[in-house]
Amino acid sequence: MIGWCIANKQARVVLDVGEEAVRFSNPLLPETRSELALPLITRGQVIGALTVQSARPSAFTEDDVTVLQTLADHWQRH
Repeated sequence: MIGWCIANKQARVVLDVGEEAVRFSNPLLPETRSELALPLITRGQVIGALTVQSARPSAFTEDDVTVLQTLADHWQRH
């Protein structure tokens, strides 16, 4: 998730991680069902990613992606 997000400079949403072919299963978050990864970009360069998990399947909407990407982008202006 995070690697793809960084390599493609795009948000990535998985609504059911059980159906994802390639995924790191984090032992600290065993109940994750949905995941969202957002690139942190400054001056055209990806410097990291923000990831959000939910224990609910289909937890994230396009509006969630838009709001969270706006927040992720905001820090670089300061």
